[in-house]
Amino acid sequence: MKRAIASRLAALIVARPVAVAVVIGILVTLAGIQASRLYVNHNQLDMLPQDLPAVEATKEITRYIGGVGFLMLALRADDEAHLKAVSDALAEQIEAMPEVRHVTHKQDVSFVRERIGLLAQTADVKEAYRRIRKKVKAILAANNPFHIELVETKDEPLVLDDIIEKYTKLNKKSITDPYYIDDAKEMLMLLIKPKHPSEDLASTRTLLEKLDRFLADFNANNDLDATLKEGYDGVEPGSTVTYGFTGTY
Repeated sequence: MKRAIASRLAALIVARPVAVAVVIGILVTLAGIQASRLYVNHNQLDMLPQDLPAVEATKEITRYIGGVGFLMLALRADDEAHLKAVSDALAEQIEAMPEVRHVTHKQDVSFVRERIGLLAQTADVKEAYRRIRKKVKAILAANNPFHIELVETKDEPLVLDDIIEKYTKLNKKSITDPYYIDDAKEMLMLLIKPKHPSEDLASTRTLLEKLDRFLADFNANNDLDATLKEGYDGVEPGSTVTYGFTGTY
């Protein structure tokens, strides 16, 4: 049976080679057109039945709070005050974009800073008390005219830096500065929360293109004498602020 079909096809090809070539060309062209329309959908929710309660609930959550994670815009400069001023201006204008839910680049840390002592470990509190008490006794003894010292004690400076350093950060965030800035005061992070989910790559691409245009326009229209430049190799001197994108979007 197979041999008979193959023989008939071979005879047809030999008898009508032009017609067979035309048919094959048409089929290849149609296949190419259909193949060009293929695309990868990174949104896993679209691959599930849309009437599932879990899918509907996930879409509702995304509509209210956005996707998971942030699109991060890192700024770098050698002038801390200039860096913070640029971040304030960028955060305000980026948050006004319709594609952006909110931008976070600083937060009020006064509540935590005023109550950080409540989180101190007992051993650290006892050690701090011991050092303070020792210092107070030394000062009282030095100012007491009736004090008789049988064994000389040195009036050492009160040092609590090692204990304080342990409580200057909470969840990796410094409580001494409201800005999301590193310890060297040279890099500041803006956390951009888009309205679309992170797996919607087309929307992310559109947002990135819009941000690129916005940052280019910012150079020509800002009152801070700031020059923004995309770069990932370090800090540039002067008013130049280098920036780069990262994150889960």
